Amino acid sequence: MLSVTKWALLALAVYLAAVGLAQICVTVGRWMCAASTLEHCWLLVVATPGDGGMEMRLRRAWSQAADTPAMDGVRLAVVDGGADEETLGICRCFCREKGIPLVGPGEAEELLRRP
Repeated sequence: MLSVTKWALLALAVYLAAVGLAQICVTVGRWMCAASTLEHCWLLVVATPGDGGMEMRLRRAWSQAADTPAMDGVRLAVVDGGADEETLGICRCFCREKGIPLVGPGEAEELLRRP
């Protein structure tokens, strides 16, 4: 016969297996539902005057777009929202490094129409 400890461990193993299976099903379901919907989506980061945290915002946005499975297919762009030269310099350097577009406010609309 199984002791109380063995029953507790067995119950814990069954519970963890059920939770793990449920998480896998939820993740696969989200992936299947979102696979085609984000194909033409853009994540826009707006560069504003005197934005001291611009580089950190750019790196965070890049990381989220690249590493988050739910954002698979999302493209990143930086929009000049009247930024000063220092902020624009940071944006230009980042965009060159990552190969992403840096557009003016009037060009953002055109960018969003691209397939």
